[in-house]
Amino acid sequence: MRFANVLKFVIKFLLNRKFMTLLVLIVSIVSFILLGQMITYAFTGQYHAKEIEDKLSYGIDKTCQIQFPYKEETSEFRDKVNQLIAYGNTLEGVKGCGYYDFFGASFTELANNKNYIEKNELLYKNTPYGRHPESSQVLFVMEGISDLCRVNVIEGSDEFKRCDDGALPLLVGYEYKDIVPIGTELTNEDTGTRYKVTGVMAKGSKWLGDVDYLGTDTEKLDNKFVAMYDPKYIDATMSVLSSLDTCFCIVEDGADIKGISDKISAKANELKLGVFCKPVRAVLDEYEAPYKADMGLKVLLAVMFTFFSILSVSSSETVSILFRRPEYGIMYANGMSTADIIKMVVAENILVVAAAFIVAYGWESYSLLKDTSPFRTIKLSIHRELVSVYLLVVAAVIVAVSCIVPIAIIKRLKPVELIKGRE
Repeated sequence: MRFANVLKFVIKFLLNRKFMTLLVLIVSIVSFILLGQMITYAFTGQYHAKEIEDKLSYGIDKTCQIQFPYKEETSEFRDKVNQLIAYGNTLEGVKGCGYYDFFGASFTELANNKNYIEKNELLYKNTPYGRHPESSQVLFVMEGISDLCRVNVIEGSDEFKRCDDGALPLLVGYEYKDIVPIGTELTNEDTGTRYKVTGVMAKGSKWLGDVDYLGTDTEKLDNKFVAMYDPKYIDATMSVLSSLDTCFCIVEDGADIKGISDKISAKANELKLGVFCKPVRAVLDEYEAPYKADMGLKVLLAVMFTFFSILSVSSSETVSILFRRPEYGIMYANGMSTADIIKMVVAENILVVAAAFIVAYGWESYSLLKDTSPFRTIKLSIHRELVSVYLLVVAAVIVAVSCIVPIAIIKRLKPVELIKGRE
């Protein structure tokens, strides 16, 4: 039988039993959605950890995080933090210590720049930043960790040092390369600090997340500036406190990491700060632990949902065959073979499972595109790279397994039984 005729009969059968078809579709769609969500959740931690590892210029073994268990909103606490950072920068084997922070700044020269304002209105449309398009989003980084993350500079210099005229260096995001060219001088309206544009970052450049780099997605730098930390911000209590979760120490090749960590911890105890200094690898291991601990349960649930999907499709097809025995008998009488009937059963399963897969995957894709929660970018990557492949494999397994029983029944039945039924 030609494929077109097989498809015609299959569609007719599916429409004749709308309720059963809809029920199987719903069960399969829900199963696919839940399977996809479980896979996405299960691998979010691993994907984020891998992204952090890839982003760090010196790797997760030579980059240490200085963790502060508690904070005090006092100038004394602020001064102690800055003393600890300054001490870390004096240690042998330390390339640099410091912290970074993302926050808004207003540059006098851009406040009335029409091209800049129009660009921001477009970039920040439907976001809180869109209400103040004259403002700028800036990543302030202390000099010691200016190369914490891999950022490719496509124009100008990637050296992050104070300029000869005393201005602080400023890197421009790719979106502003034609609006704020190299050599442009900008003044921070709040502090009066002067900056000079020294380089343009490549499109797609990223930095670790704001506030809590483990609990937030990486930050795109295309629509941002990267500036050396303003000394006046270092003297601001809230500015320092907001940066404590992004405080790092980079060690040189061959340095005694444990010895450096112990010295920083000892100095912190002396200052009554009580910090922990540990390699990012150890921090990521702690971060991934809950995800790995739940992996067994997630695998079990995935297997259960896959089983129920197979059971629902297979049961539906088996019941359908038993009810349609007279129709199959007529088909036999009109010259159709057992192979033709089997083709119809396989095609029916493929149509139902394919429709469920398309609806479920499409719905999840739409939901993730509209998602505004943390790790949206990572979830989309998992959805494209893992979920799509896994669900296709599951769909193929469902079709294969759910065809076994119906095909076995068809092969056992004789034409006379199909026409008259068993007595």
